Amino acid sequence: MSRDRPPLIRNATDPGQQGNADLLLRQQERVEHDDILWFMSHKQGRRLAWRILEKCGVHESVTGGVFDTGLQRVYYNAGQQDLGHWLESELAMVDEDAFFTMAREAMTRSKKFDVTVEAGRTESSAGPVTVALDGMVESQVDTEHE
Repeated sequence: MSRDRPPLIRNATDPGQQGNADLLLRQQERVEHDDILWFMSHKQGRRLAWRILEKCGVHESVTGGVFDTGLQRVYYNAGQQDLGHWLESELAMVDEDAFFTMAREAMTRSKKFDVTVEAGRTESSAGPVTVALDGMVESQVDTEHE
């Protein structure tokens, strides 16, 4: 679990404060662990977690595929990716099975989306295609503007 917290001890030489701090730290870690278990036990939570990981670019290059964007963009992408790597490790550490379920569900959604959009394209059809994924509300995908 994350160790980026304010200090729990004001006087490091006080054994009582040390023991109390250890107890508080274990309680905080247990709450965080239980929160992730709850979040990942729901399909909606796994979908949101995957979207966040994608937004952070954890499976992409920090250069964004373009090498002339300047160092500021690379640093920005690296920072986002670092946050994504932290989230990814927290999710996998707490419940590896739920993490892999999330990844499988994301791949399935991606494949369904690709097949649905491709099925809606013909030489004569231009315009939006209706897409429904995982019981989510149907949305219009504009196939003219890619």
